[in-house]
Amino acid sequence: MSKLHLLHGPAVQGALEAETVDEMFRYELNKYAAGALLGLGVLCLLGAFGTWIFTRLNASLWATLFVLLMLAGLSFCSMASYWVNFVRDSFVAVSANFLFVGRSERAWKIDWSLLDKRALGLHAMELSPLKGGLVIEVAGQRIKLHLFNAFAYLVDIQTFMLHVLQRLKPHEAALVDARDPEDDDDDDDDDHDGDDSGEIEVENSAQEV
Repeated sequence: MSKLHLLHGPAVQGALEAETVDEMFRYELNKYAAGALLGLGVLCLLGAFGTWIFTRLNASLWATLFVLLMLAGLSFCSMASYWVNFVRDSFVAVSANFLFVGRSERAWKIDWSLLDKRALGLHAMELSPLKGGLVIEVAGQRIKLHLFNAFAYLVDIQTFMLHVLQRLKPHEAALVDARDPEDDDDDDDDDHDGDDSGEIEVENSAQEV
C-alpha cells in the first residue's frame, strides 16, 4: 500500500472522512494587509482610468503611465484574490497515521513513517519575521507547507508543531537506523542481496469523470 498519496476532488474529503482526524488546522486572512493590497490595486486602476480620461493618452509618457498603473493594479488585485482563495480552501490535518497538506480540491496524504526532521525540513526551516514555512521532501516530491506571511497564517501554529513533534518520536529511531550511512559503507555482504529497494510508491488518486 502506498504511503504517499496525491488526492484530487472528492478523494480529498473521502480520505479525511476515512481517517480519524485528530485536529484540522485552517488559515486566517490578515484582513488589514489583504485590504491594503486590494485598496492599492483599486487606486492604481482608478489612476489608470483617470489618466485615460484626462489625457486620452495623447503622449507616450501618458500611455506608459497608463500601462504601468493597469499592470500594477491588476497584479495587486490578483494577489489579494489569491490569498483570499488560499485561506478559504487550504488546510493542514493530522491523524494517527497521516499528515494531510493541501487544498479542498488537491491535497497530499503523507504517512508519518516517511517523515523525520530532515524530510519535514525542520533543519532548514524557512523563517523570518514576515514569512515562515516548511518544505517537505519525500519520495522525490517537494511539498510546501505554508505557516505564515503578511497576508495569511496557520491558526494555532504552536499546537500544529506540537502534533508534528509528538508523531515524529515513534518513527525517529527507526528512520535513523534505516538511513545510517555507516551501514551502507561497511556492510557489503551477500546477506544484503535480497533486500528490498526501499522505493516509495506515490499514488495519484485522481477524480473519476
